[in-house]
Amino acid sequence: MNTLKSLVLVAALVLVGAACGDSADDDTGTGGGVTNTATATAQPTDTATPGGATGGSTVEVGDNFFKPETLNVSAGTTVTWDWIGSAPHNVVADDESFKSETLTGSDKTFTHTFETAGTFEYICTVHGQSMSGTIIVA
Repeated sequence: MNTLKSLVLVAALVLVGAACGDSADDDTGTGGGVTNTATATAQPTDTATPGGATGGSTVEVGDNFFKPETLNVSAGTTVTWDWIGSAPHNVVADDESFKSETLTGSDKTFTHTFETAGTFEYICTVHGQSMSGTIIVA
């Protein structure tokens, strides 16, 4: 777990360093101006549903992993978590700005629209810190 936190810290430092340089967006789509914040609130678009959702960016929820563990998106992006495993899992932000129900089996989804820039860490509370992820919003 320390390795994951170290990787997240390194990624955050790289993004902060990019923000201190040229203010123009580069081809990576991450741009500058990423800051840590816990002020985001759940939007009405948070949903947990059977079947796959379309649009935005997707995180796979497998048995004891999120893939990718870290996802970079722009403000206004809707992220969809797509259950592909068979065990029960949920998605809960550390700051509780978004939270899914505990869902079991594949073909389930949860979506959240990230309106504000920041770094949003989350876990599956069924499995604790061993199953965690991060959304970085620029």
